[in-house]
Amino acid sequence: MPTCTATAKSTGAPCRNHALPGLTVCRIHGGATKAAKAKQKRELERTRAANLATRFGVPIDTTPQQALLDEVQRAAGMVAYYGAKVQALEADNPDTLVYGTTRQEARTGAEYGTTRVDEATPNMWLTLWNDERDRLVRVSAAAIKAGIEERRVQLAEQQGQLIASVIRRVLDRLHLTQAQQILVGEVVPAELRALAQGG
Repeated sequence: MPTCTATAKSTGAPCRNHALPGLTVCRIHGGATKAAKAKQKRELERTRAANLATRFGVPIDTTPQQALLDEVQRAAGMVAYYGAKVQALEADNPDTLVYGTTRQEARTGAEYGTTRVDEATPNMWLTLWNDERDRLVRVSAAAIKAGIEERRVQLAEQQGQLIASVIRRVLDRLHLTQAQQILVGEVVPAELRALAQGG
């Protein structure tokens, strides 16, 4: 079990207490606060989810390139989902995006030596949206670095050459008239452009 990362005020030495599960500090050095308990709950839930994913995640036959593309698409989907949640909150009440006081200190006296600080906290949907946008940028950069887009262009070019080759062979076997061959020169490119545009 990891030890507390805080330093004992009385000795200046590192604290030797065990850190609370999901935290880096012990109960004495801030682990008993409301904020620490909320963080501990989130971390324990995240750890539990990660453990479940490790135990029950079924291996899938994929390639590193495909995994990166899948992750880019997944992150883009999450950004859109969280963005819609944030827009709904903002439309309902813009003040709900950040709640709490900006900064407020409450001193209880020198004899107690305690200070309470309240700070504004962003809404969880806004935090998730911003985190996921950062992740989308990271996985997109990784995909670009891996040359995935270049590979997709190469595949598209190969497919285009294959289609053109098939069309040429088909036309050669049809023994078209000169008028029909001229028409082919107009129709085929137009249809291929429509195909490329999803038409």
